[in-house]
Amino acid sequence: MTHCSVGWIVMWYPRASWYELSAEDRQRLVDDLRRVARQAETAGATLLGSFYCRGQSDYEGVTCWTLPDLAAIEVLYADLERAGFRTYFVTRCLVGTCDDGLFGMQ
Repeated sequence: MTHCSVGWIVMWYPRASWYELSAEDRQRLVDDLRRVARQAETAGATLLGSFYCRGQSDYEGVTCWTLPDLAAIEVLYADLERAGFRTYFVTRCLVGTCDDGLFGMQ
C-alpha cells in the first residue's frame, strides 16, 4: 500500500442555495472546484474519490483525500472556501494520520 502523511475526509450535503442555482451557475461552481482539486493534486494531494451515501447517512456523500501534511489541508480547505464550496454545501471534516493497515491493524 502507498503510505501518506494525512488523510482528509469531507462529509457533505447540498444547501438549499445549491438547488437555487441555475444550471450554468452550478456548472461554473463545479468547474471552479475541479480547478481547485487539480491545483491540490499538483501540490501533492491525491483525490481518492467521492462516494454517495445519502440513504445511510446524514450526509449525501463523502470525498476522501490524502495529502502531504496538515498545511496542505489548510490550503485546500481555504481554496475550496474561496471557490464557494461551503456556500452551497454543509460539511463536516475528519483528519487523521495514515496507517497502511486495515482498520489500523498491520
